[in-house]
Amino acid sequence: MEHRWKNAKRQYESHQLDMVVFKKRLYSKIEDEKKGGLSRKRDGWTMKKIALATAAVLGIGFSVSVAVSPTMANYVSSFLNRHLDNGVQNAVDKGYAKWTGASVTDQGITIKVADVMADPARLVVSFQLEDGKGEKWVKHLIKHKENKMYVTDENGQVLTEHFSQYVRRDDYGYYQFVLGENTPKKLQLHMELKKMETRFGEGANDFIDGDWKLTVPIDMDKSLTVSKTVPLEKTIETTPGLTIKARSIEYTPSAARLTLEATWTEEARKRLEGFGKQLNATETDMKKLKAYDLNYRIKDADGNEIVSSSRSMAEGGGPLLESFRKGIENGVEKDVYDIVFLPPKQHGEMTFELDGVTLQEPSLLTIPVSADTLAKGPVSKEGEGLRVTVESMSMEQEPESKKTMVALHVREEYKVNPNLEWYLTDEKNRSYDLKNEPVPCQVEADSNGDALTVCERTMFVKGMEKLPKKAELKLRMEPKYYGHLNSRLSLPMAKE
Repeated sequence: MEHRWKNAKRQYESHQLDMVVFKKRLYSKIEDEKKGGLSRKRDGWTMKKIALATAAVLGIGFSVSVAVSPTMANYVSSFLNRHLDNGVQNAVDKGYAKWTGASVTDQGITIKVADVMADPARLVVSFQLEDGKGEKWVKHLIKHKENKMYVTDENGQVLTEHFSQYVRRDDYGYYQFVLGENTPKKLQLHMELKKMETRFGEGANDFIDGDWKLTVPIDMDKSLTVSKTVPLEKTIETTPGLTIKARSIEYTPSAARLTLEATWTEEARKRLEGFGKQLNATETDMKKLKAYDLNYRIKDADGNEIVSSSRSMAEGGGPLLESFRKGIENGVEKDVYDIVFLPPKQHGEMTFELDGVTLQEPSLLTIPVSADTLAKGPVSKEGEGLRVTVESMSMEQEPESKKTMVALHVREEYKVNPNLEWYLTDEKNRSYDLKNEPVPCQVEADSNGDALTVCERTMFVKGMEKLPKKAELKLRMEPKYYGHLNSRLSLPMAKE
């Protein structure tokens, strides 16, 4: 205990904590608890913690309270009780989160970066917005294309340009960034915002112009010291010619990060080039042909499944975060794939199992349509994990151009969103691009109880000004699943 008090005194005297902020948070929390009724059973808010809180407010200092009860510091953190994952909470409990106090104001709106939790697996940052009257709210900051948020080293070298997850919890917003191998000791979080969405209405999409720039320094030294990296250098060869190499797994205070590297074999690259010629592919098309989804599981030492790519984090058992970045080495394209997940508490070797790979390939799915046929009823066709129904065809006014053109009413049902791209050909084999009106999709259950995404779309046929005698609705690409790989990699735990 004597050591704790000395350590607390040193922290307090070094002014590492913002007591003004702490007191505001603490008073607010105590008032909330008073309204709800103090209880030893409610939210763990015991009289001991109330005493510690009162001592802190009266001047003993926040760090003294932390020394006696580490959960006290956590209790007023923006990371506490916000239904973030257990890895974040564990890292915060162990002191890997820090209050930043960083803020920037323009156009009467202040962005406040509250706390950051950083280790070699990920960076989590919480923020609030505040107007001139002190009222707080939260909006997704990177919703507009002119806004940027990215992470660099201390010399400005960009480490990641994209956040992997955004969630809103009460009056805080949270961004998570995946950090790759060889994380430096000093990082900088950069916010460069030009457009701020107004807070009027949940569905508001009005923006005000401004200039909000903020750089938040982040010290990784403490978390790097306790993190452990295990080199792997193991390889999986897949049926479609995608080679997966496991590079490393790193164990950090908040999670584990598995880093994979993927390359196409020479034979597979030639096949993709052939697909490109078949489609008369654009640059965007080639990106889709080279894209893929990995279907994998991670199991503990007893064979229990702890992570599955088929489940989301919200469902439980899904990866916390995934990150994908491209690179070129010796003229060869390489993809680096990071999977962030919670490892099991017990010791023992885990196993990574790759069950299959989903690719986009040229589609043979064609649906013949004509006014006469559709007058008798809808027309349906099925592909791999996909069912499409053309329900009707008519002449309608396209909302944006106000021009009257052919419109198809289509129902799509699929298990995995394949980012479908349709086009129409007429009786003379002339091609027409389609414009989809954005619609909300619904998630339903199929006959087996599996999740099924259903979208009802209106597709306007650009340049077709009268109903065709005969036409065909064609799909450019569709997903093809290569399964039954049964490929396994062992994932050793870090040595103590």
